Amino acid sequence: MVHDNGTPVYFVSSILRNFLRAADFFPLFYCTGLISMLLNSEFKRLGDMAAGTLVVYKENSKKLKKIIKCKAKPPPADLRINEQQTILDFAERHQILSKERCIELAQILYGVTGKRGSKAVNELYAYANWLAKGK
Repeated sequence: MVHDNGTPVYFVSSILRNFLRAADFFPLFYCTGLISMLLNSEFKRLGDMAAGTLVVYKENSKKLKKIIKCKAKPPPADLRINEQQTILDFAERHQILSKERCIELAQILYGVTGKRGSKAVNELYAYANWLAKGK
């Protein structure tokens, strides 16, 4: 939560905002708060209008998860960007996938790896290590 001008919320603003939460509740189950939000172009409730605050949501940034360490190997040169991303996603999810599921998914990419079973999985990990290093 920040002020309308982007500065951090002060104690007084926070108290005012939360004090008016009770007014939002009346006459029945936040009806006043809902009406004030629908009539406001910024979708603010009464407390936000009085305190001059905004609720800001921060999306989690996508963090590269650990890929199994193995010798990096360049993937086939004709892979498109979305196919490269699929290989990286597969390698990043190894911790939540069972061994059988990894093999099953790697089988789908037989045309890329030319291998089956656990050898295909290891090949995809090698490609992912290459791609993750940006080579």
